[in-house]
Parts: sequence; structure tokens; C-alpha cells
Amino acid sequence: MSSEQTFSRFRLGGIAILVVGASTIAALWASQRASVGREARRLTSDQEAGPRVRTAVAGLDAGARTLDLPGEALPHLSTTLYAKVAGFLREIRVDKGSPVTKGQVIAVLESTEVDTDFRALKADALNKRTYAQRLRQLDGQGIISARDLEDAETAARIAEEKLASQGALRGYRNVTAPFAGVVTQRFADPGALIQNAGNSLSSQPLVSLAQVDHLRVTFYLDQAVASRVKVGQALTVRPSDRPDLARPGKVARLSGALDPRTRTLLAEADLDNRDGAFVAGGAVQVSLDLPREAGRLEIPSEAVLLKGDRTLAAVVGADGKVLLRPLVLGEDSGARVRVMAGLQAGERVILNPAITLKDGDRVQATDSPGRP
Repeated sequence: MSSEQTFSRFRLGGIAILVVGASTIAALWASQRASVGREARRLTSDQEAGPRVRTAVAGLDAGARTLDLPGEALPHLSTTLYAKVAGFLREIRVDKGSPVTKGQVIAVLESTEVDTDFRALKADALNKRTYAQRLRQLDGQGIISARDLEDAETAARIAEEKLASQGALRGYRNVTAPFAGVVTQRFADPGALIQNAGNSLSSQPLVSLAQVDHLRVTFYLDQAVASRVKVGQALTVRPSDRPDLARPGKVARLSGALDPRTRTLLAEADLDNRDGAFVAGGAVQVSLDLPREAGRLEIPSEAVLLKGDRTLAAVVGADGKVLLRPLVLGEDSGARVRVMAGLQAGERVILNPAITLKDGDRVQATDSPGRP
């Protein structure tokens, strides 16, 4: 084969390769262009349809529900003790954390003034009693008048009453516990000059007591549920820092009237705390089972949109357009909120709606997992 034939063969092969390569590049470019076109059309379609949003359906629920409310576990009884007589604190027998029994002597006061007055009144009562007895003897002899005897006996009786009153006051030198409990605060030390409780300008407390083995759990009911909670209704109390510890109880007291400032009703439950599981004064969670009303319309709490002083829901129509609907809400259990007006069952609302949403915006609704 001549060199010219060989060269011609190579040239034809190179041309063929170039043709095939060009065809391949053209095909790849056309495919890429089509893909870019499809993506552009998809993006354009998404932009026209609006952003994707999670939604839920407003629904009727007639089942039971649990109302979770914050509360406080307070001592069932608590008081601060003051001295009824003025004097020096001779002895204080307790300190913070000391358990006490009912009637136990907590502090002893030394009051010279009270003791002096008692001795003087005792001597006066003795003298007037002796004088009245002497006149009574003379009256039998007809020496004195009946009026003199009556005046003497009256004076003796008044003196004895004053002595008894001062004797009771003298007994107040010993300060005793009015109930069994624990000392939560101590305010004075031995040697301190203590004024009596009647002196409001300078009176000083001695100790504070609290009954911590029996607690009073207080919580507040919203106006929307207040009428549905009754005395004796079962509930569960948990410490806020220990949700695993549950203690059953019952509604013991209802205040009977809403607080005009908060429109809430004070409720109380009694809690046995002899094991010391709850700390007096601690925060608790109160769980209360309530029957739902038939035909009750609810939405998730995260579907509520607050704009200024307006409460709204972002409703998604069949055409994908947003309509901001004013709401009138009822009680809020935390996860769900009752809708009194503004929505109908079956309407779809946006969860966590953006504050920038406005009427007529387009969105792509997706169902939120879980309860509708």
C-alpha cells in the first residue's frame, strides 16, 4: 500500500471521529438545554404556586381532654409568731428547719414590767378581798350599810378580774407553736429586746412556721373552663422538676368568682406530703381531665397568628390562595386551642404562618403529620 493511500485512510478516519464527536456534543448540549428548560419551568411553576407550607385541618372533637396548668404547692398552714408582751428574749429553743409540735414552747421572754404589774395587782386583790370579807362580818352585826358592803364586794371582784387578766398576759412570756410544722425562718436571738405585737411601729417577729406535711396546691382556671370544673374532680399533681413523680388528688376548693384583673378562677387541691416528695413553695404541674363539649372546633395552637392586636388564622383555599381570618378563641390547652368563631370544620390552616403573609398570597399546602 502506498503512502498516499495510507494518508487518505487516516484522514477519512479522523473526519469520521470528528463527525461522531460533534454529534455527541450536540446531543449532550441538547439534553442539557432540555434539562435546564425543565428546571426553569419547574422553578417558575413553584414560584407561581407559592412556597410550601405545613397545614392542618380545623376539626370537631367531642372526646375527653387533659388540661395542663401551672400551679404552686404552698404550706397548708403558715404563720409568723410575734410576742404578745414586751421584754427581753431569754431563750429561743428552735432554729430554721426545726420540727415543732402543737403547743411546744418556742421562745421564753423575760418581762420585768409584766411581773411587777402582776405582783401589784395580786396584792391589791388580796387587800380588797380581805376588806370585803371584814365588811361582811360587820354587816351581820348591823354596823355598816348594805351600800358599803356592795361597793367593797364590787371592788374586790374588779381587782380579781384585773389580776386574772394580768396573769394571762404573764403567761404569754412563753411563746408556743399554734400547730405542728417546721420553722422556716428565725428572726431574733437571745438577749434581744422584743416589743409586743400591738406596737406596729417597732414589733419584731420571732419565727415563721409552716405545715409542710400537708400542702395546699393552688392553680388558676381560665374563664372558658372555670364553669366546667367542680369540687371533688380528680386531678394529678407533678413537681415541675420531676414529671415522673405523679400524686393523685381532687379539687378541694374553688374561689367562686373570677379575678377581675385576670379573668381567672382560683382553685385549690389538698396534697398529702408526709413523705416530703414535694417542696413547699415549689412550682407544680396540675393535670385535670375535662369532658369536651359536643361540636367543639379546635386547631393546633401553632396555627394562631398574632398581628398587632388581631388574632388570625391563615386559611388556604382550594385555589391555593391565603385568606387571613380573624378568630375568637376559647381555652388553650397548650397544644390545641378552641375556636369560638372565625373558622368552620374542614378548613385548612397554615401552621407557624409567616408574619409577612397577606390575603391573596399563593402557597403549596402539605399535610402536617399527626393529629389534624
